Amino acid sequence: MKKIILRKGKEESLGRFHPWIFSGAIHHTESDVALEEGDIVEVLSFDG
Repeated sequence: MKKIILRKGKEESLGRFHPWIFSGAIHHTESDVALEEGDIVEVLSFDG
């Protein structure tokens, strides 16, 4: 599964049940292929 790692502190919006993540909140991805809009991914905090 494709994974994204959020920037430090950006996981707070998910705790408030926002169902989306903006590109500015992404620190980096761990994927062999490019992400596309609408992809289902595993979301990890900056600390793992």
